[in-house]
Order: sequence, then structure tokens, then C-alpha cells
Amino acid sequence: MAFKPQTIKQQKTSEIIAKQIMESIEKGELMPGDKLPSERELASQFGVSRTSLREALRALELTGVLKSKVGEGTFVSKSFPTNVYASLSETLKLIEQASTYELVEARKIIECNNAYLAAKRATEDDIKKLEDVINMMNYEIKQGEDGLNKDKEFHMAIAEATHNKVLIQIMARIASLMSERVWKFVRDKILIHPGKSEEYFKDHNEIFLAIKNKEPRKAHNLMKKHLSKVAKDVDIN
Repeated sequence: MAFKPQTIKQQKTSEIIAKQIMESIEKGELMPGDKLPSERELASQFGVSRTSLREALRALELTGVLKSKVGEGTFVSKSFPTNVYASLSETLKLIEQASTYELVEARKIIECNNAYLAAKRATEDDIKKLEDVINMMNYEIKQGEDGLNKDKEFHMAIAEATHNKVLIQIMARIASLMSERVWKFVRDKILIHPGKSEEYFKDHNEIFLAIKNKEPRKAHNLMKKHLSKVAKDVDIN
């Protein structure tokens, strides 16, 4: 019989973090209702970036293991589904064989409708979260940064404001691929141009205001306009 070794797939940092948190819960080191340390503390303890940590925490929230409370922190849920590992794996799995064009095309379809639904369904907590992200984005840009990290958080927060678990999971996958294929190009080739970060911020702020003011159609159209602009900037139409 011929020996046919299988390719060993490298685990993402976020998946390793999520697995460690799950193991701590299973061992009783973290109990239902326990509050997790702050993002800064956790990132330091794991020795990872806050971006990877947030991706892991978001995945655990999507699977019902953790619960985030605005202004209070992140807690272990008092009850969560069994077989969570299978669900977690599915959440973190990358969309295979997708071209960058397909990714951007799907993003337009999904995010425009996310904005529409968010404008109809966003709670006060959702609006507060979006507003905090917008304010931090504005602050970073005024400090000479590009605001891209908050840009990504903003789009994810809109998905979460739809309160549709399927859309949230789809957006999480898209965001993961965007980080690998598109955002580096945006940072290195587009946001270096004077005024471009400010222009993108203006788009985001207008979308936020439409969601805050409960204007679904306007939010949809503003998101479509913004994503078309990004696609044109990266030469993907």
C-alpha cells in the first residue's frame, strides 16, 4: 500500500486562542457568568495581537460560549450549546476557492442589506457600539493613523446590529478573507494618499447616521456607494 501523507493545515492564531478559552471553561478555570480580563490583558497574556484576540472572542460569541455586554465586558455565557467545537470550526473556516472579485461582489450584496437591516433593528447598545467605533476611527485619523482597524470593526458591528446569526457568521468569514487579500493593499496603496482616510471616514459617518436615524434605504444606498468606491480604488469592479 502506498504511503499517502495528508497535508497538515496550520491553525490560525484566533482558533488557537478560542480553543484555549474553551479548554479553560471545560476544566472549570472559567465558570458560567465569569467575566474575562480586558482585551489588553488577554492579548498580553496570550502574547498575540488584539486583532487576533477579537476574532477569537467574536467567534466564541457567535457560537454562544461568550456574551459581550456594552460598557461591562465579556462574560462566559450561563448556558451554551453542546458540540461547540464543530460550530467554532465552521465559523473560523475560510471560504475556499473564492477569488478577490467574488469576495468584493459578495460583500456588496451582503453589506448593503446588513446596513438596511441594522437601520431597522439596531438597539441602543448597537448604536452606542457603532458610535464608539466611529469616534475612535475619527480620533485615530486625526492622530495621523489610517483608521483601518476601526474600519473593519465598524463593518462587523453593522452585521452584529442585524441580529441575524447567519449574516453575522457570513460577515465574519468575509472579514477574515478581506484581511488577507484586500486590506493590506488598501493600507499600502490607497490610504497613503492625502485625504483618502478622511474621505472613507466621511462615508462611514454618513452610514452610521442613517442607521442611527432609522433610515434603512438611505443606509443601504450609502453603503453601496461606499463599497463601489472601495472596489474602484482597488481596481475591482
